Amino acid sequence: MKAEYFPPKVEIILQNEIPTDFYIIVSGAVDILTYKNGMEQQLTKLGSSEMVGEIGVIFNIPQPFTVRTKRLSQVVRISHHHFKQMVQPHSPDGKKIICNFIQYLKGLKQEVVEEIAFLTETLGDIDIEADFNY
Repeated sequence: MKAEYFPPKVEIILQNEIPTDFYIIVSGAVDILTYKNGMEQQLTKLGSSEMVGEIGVIFNIPQPFTVRTKRLSQVVRISHHHFKQMVQPHSPDGKKIICNFIQYLKGLKQEVVEEIAFLTETLGDIDIEADFNY
């Protein structure tokens, strides 16, 4: 894990890039953007204590969104490798992290979920209590 600062109007994640890291926003704000037919569309704005890039890293898919800073932002960068080490399959803590992540995904704004084609179906198929013994 590594703390970093990004100035305003910097793209810290590019849509469709290979996922290597995700970020927890410590301070500042970012826009979540998507591009359709060559047009930029803002989906939402995120701020302190929120994550970006986690969907691409956890599902190991190209990043579904571009993330651009709105103002000076401090973030904590977590690598895909480091995250995998934290959530080993038989680790009770890993199960808790995955369960919390699934709950987080279920609470995303509908317009964000719609941009990730398989997410709605995947989330509908997951039964946290049965799949994770809770």
